Amino acid sequence: MTDGNPAAVLRVRGVTKSFGGAAALKDVDLDLYPGEIHALMGMNGAGKSTLVQILSGVHQPDGGTVEIDGHAESGLTVRRARRLGVASVPQRRELAMGLTVAENAHTLRQLAKRARDLDEAALTARRAAQERRHAAELAAITAAEAKAREARGVDPVLVAATLRGLLDGEDGIVVDETITHSRLVKRHLLTDAPDSYFYVQGGLGQGIAVALGVKLAAPRRPVVLTVGDGAFAYNPVIQSYDAAKAYGLPLLVVVFNNRVYKSMNLNHRRFYPDGAAAETGEWLGTDLHRLPRLARFAEPFGMHTETVDTADALAPALERALKAVAEGTTAVVDVLVTR
Repeated sequence: MTDGNPAAVLRVRGVTKSFGGAAALKDVDLDLYPGEIHALMGMNGAGKSTLVQILSGVHQPDGGTVEIDGHAESGLTVRRARRLGVASVPQRRELAMGLTVAENAHTLRQLAKRARDLDEAALTARRAAQERRHAAELAAITAAEAKAREARGVDPVLVAATLRGLLDGEDGIVVDETITHSRLVKRHLLTDAPDSYFYVQGGLGQGIAVALGVKLAAPRRPVVLTVGDGAFAYNPVIQSYDAAKAYGLPLLVVVFNNRVYKSMNLNHRRFYPDGAAAETGEWLGTDLHRLPRLARFAEPFGMHTETVDTADALAPALERALKAVAEGTTAVVDVLVTR
């Protein structure tokens, strides 16, 4: 409080940010006070989105300071920004790209009218039902993880839950190219921060390259690739490891290795239930037991490698791997899962 006026809840001084050789922000100052509403206006490339992303922890400034509630925030992350009450809704211009300005305004008026005409009782009932479903899902997740901890060997649920615990508070990003285990991984990671989980779309064998791109875009955040052993075999592993080392892009690669190309096996059964494989029991191309230990492919590059086949060894191995990544070395943990 100064001279009877409230203190700024958010203060920006001298913030600069460049991408390559292009300056997005230069010596930006901004004060936001309680109860104020501001509009950032400018031409494309003026730095509006960049400033919002810096304030919400998506990007780090190259220079200057950001203060929230009077405290300087260095290395602000999305998760910490949200805890401090700063969050952003990413722009999605394509949602109304086909509408004129007048049509957009009319749509907004209709949405506002609907908001005024909401049936509060029905809304309360829907919210309560959703909260019950959410509570039931969390209970089911807890039960599944308890069962996984008691299972023999390394259950894939345990791998996802352990990663979640180790990444808690670290502002990590998970790039997922598991196929058989994809729903399981997403369910037990329980990610809720923006840009914290990406599932690889568009074709098998792109996971490592996508993870490298994510690391290039977010160099200060730990990036984890979760990948099945079948998908791993489709990736350009050698070239990607070379790129990771040459360009300083350390990743943690966690292989969910069940020693079978299970998604292909399931598709064989689905499309050819009475085929030759079903008759002979010989599912060509799906047995991966003969592959060498997958972590070994990283050894010639001087990377941190581990193979895990017991539950007790899982968390310590992942901790060591994350430590290596934090120190600038890619780590590969080949986890021999039970299913």
